[in-house]
Amino acid sequence: MEDNIFYLKKLRELRQKRKLTQEEMSKILNLGSTTYKNYENNITEPNISTLIKLADFYHVSLDELVGRPTNLINKMVLTEREQSIIEKVLNMNNKQQELTELYIDTMLNNL
Repeated sequence: MEDNIFYLKKLRELRQKRKLTQEEMSKILNLGSTTYKNYENNITEPNISTLIKLADFYHVSLDELVGRPTNLINKMVLTEREQSIIEKVLNMNNKQQELTELYIDTMLNNL
């Protein structure tokens, strides 16, 4: 259960941002009065159905909720070449990205 520390903190953080109590969250999720409290206290783990409800309620992805890194590049819709170009840009520092953007804008304006 120690791998869950991130999502435990995330649950608490999201709940507190909404100014809700643990009891209120139990009611919102239609859970027993102590069930949600047990999630945040690392006593029990929510099932996938509850995680989906939480993600929907807080308007976050399941990945974000449980602390999985999200890939900004949807590799299902990009070609390998496009993926490669984007990965290179993501690995640049800010100045390199600015120069690359300027170069791209210049190229597009001269077409």
